[in-house]
Amino acid sequence: MSKEEVQSNNFTITKSEVQCYKLRSNNSGLWANITVDSTGAIQITSDYGDWQYIWRSPGEPFKSFLISLNIEYLALNFNCNNEFKPDLTLIDMQIEILRARKCNRITNSQARFCFDRVKEIKRKNITDLDFFIGNFYNHTWFDIFSFPPIVKGIENRFQAFFDSIWTAFINELKIELENDKS
Repeated sequence: MSKEEVQSNNFTITKSEVQCYKLRSNNSGLWANITVDSTGAIQITSDYGDWQYIWRSPGEPFKSFLISLNIEYLALNFNCNNEFKPDLTLIDMQIEILRARKCNRITNSQARFCFDRVKEIKRKNITDLDFFIGNFYNHTWFDIFSFPPIVKGIENRFQAFFDSIWTAFINELKIELENDKS
């Protein structure tokens, strides 16, 4: 890898070579360009989305570091872990109702009323967070529990990217590292 460093306009400018992995599916239209810089930077452009991040001190060779990452850590750093999960939210709401009833914070009729509202929302299959919350305004839920417990998690598109393209990319890195040992 060649590196060149110059001083200009109060900035240190470093030029280095990067490796670009172009992944194309043989079975579908899936694709990605993943650019890796040994200094700890990665940029991804794909049909699932675009992400980038830089790890200043990964503590090991960068490709080995990338191989070690799990989806939760990667989604956190790519800011892909904040998608509203309505089904899990509804489950948490049901658990909250049961807890409140068990502690006698609510009556049987209040619990039934809230359970019925949760079932109604589930039937509507609402996936938008604002619309979801809006369906609870002017409802007993806010009188009893205040704000509904909102569950967020890894974006579906990022999960699909990770399961397909990222897995293929990591397999390629493993092969490279194994060949480098030989």
